[in-house]
Amino acid sequence: MASVASVTFSPEPFAACVQQAASRRDVREMVARLWQRDAALWSRDPAVQQQIRSRLGWLSIVGVMRSRTEEILAAAQEIRQAGFTHALLLGMGGSSLFAEVCRRTFGVAPGWLDLTVLDTTDPAAIAAARQQAPLERTIFIVSSKSGTTTESRTLCDYFYDQVRARRGAEAGRQFIAITDAGTPLEAEAKARNFRHVFVHGPTTGQDVGGRFSALTCFGLVPAALLGIDIRRLLGRAQEMLDGCQPSVPSAQNPAVQLALAWTEACSQGRDKLTLLSAPPLAPFGTWAEQLVAESTGKSGTGLIPIDGEALHAPSSYPNDRAFLELQLGTEPDARVAKHAEALARAGHPVIRLQWRDRDDLGGEAVRWFLATALAATVMRINPFDEPNVQEAKDRTNALLDRF
Repeated sequence: MASVASVTFSPEPFAACVQQAASRRDVREMVARLWQRDAALWSRDPAVQQQIRSRLGWLSIVGVMRSRTEEILAAAQEIRQAGFTHALLLGMGGSSLFAEVCRRTFGVAPGWLDLTVLDTTDPAAIAAARQQAPLERTIFIVSSKSGTTTESRTLCDYFYDQVRARRGAEAGRQFIAITDAGTPLEAEAKARNFRHVFVHGPTTGQDVGGRFSALTCFGLVPAALLGIDIRRLLGRAQEMLDGCQPSVPSAQNPAVQLALAWTEACSQGRDKLTLLSAPPLAPFGTWAEQLVAESTGKSGTGLIPIDGEALHAPSSYPNDRAFLELQLGTEPDARVAKHAEALARAGHPVIRLQWRDRDDLGGEAVRWFLATALAATVMRINPFDEPNVQEAKDRTNALLDRF
């Protein structure tokens, strides 16, 4: 479609298979059921279906966040005018990763805040982050959907004590929180008089899982502090949503095309998806890798993204690989393009995505959300299941209580 980043496939036999799959009636029905939020696409268990329905808010979050744009931009402008020059995001996993992609893709606009994402409790990394930004001119973003993430809360306490030693009761004015309604973090942020508290309610983002939260406050608030035009990001997201509706033929639906390419490759035994990113878009691969791997890697099956791998001769790759070339139309990379062409000539499936410019990041987030959910349907996987997340949290808390 002309209105969104383009996608093509090669070699011809692979492209023909994708197009043939797009003509199937069950594919059209699958897309319609997704937009109807039919949880039976991923599970027959009524209890699991209820859990899935509580995680499909990303299908309508773009409209919600467009209505909150002025609130976010006003807060970012107020923070900038208050003299802050740096931002340190304290968050873990999917809810913080998109902010890092924004920082590395767009950089920092003149006069805006230099953002660093601290998603580790490694003492050396914490010390490095502490030295990188001047404490008195740094705003701290405490980011946690549940509001109970041990790492984020621990980092918050550490830096709050650092600031309180200088500012006393005014320490909270150097902190903002992003969380869901009713969480312990929301209560703590209000008790400590944080500068801003961004909260997602039951129909305004609380029903969006962490790795699907790029276009909520978790991604958009840090983006605004970097000086990124979040109106344009959300505008591109809306374009992609419009282009992926059930009324759009499957052969022209950007998300369906991507999903079918993935599942067709898997059906050929090619369940390793190697990302070939032009340098300007290399940061996107980190986010895409987590989204696809965590969503489809279930029950002993799934699609395995491989990001950041060095380029090798086509003959050196086994027949379990498919490739995705990611190019920026305004800054195409000839080396990556040449490599993708050589892979296609050797018979490897190649998916080519070309963004118009960096603002297509908003639309691509939507495309990959939809494609991941649709591919999981074909693969008979529940992409919203998190079998080990709560177990890991419980065991961590038990160890902390013990020691």
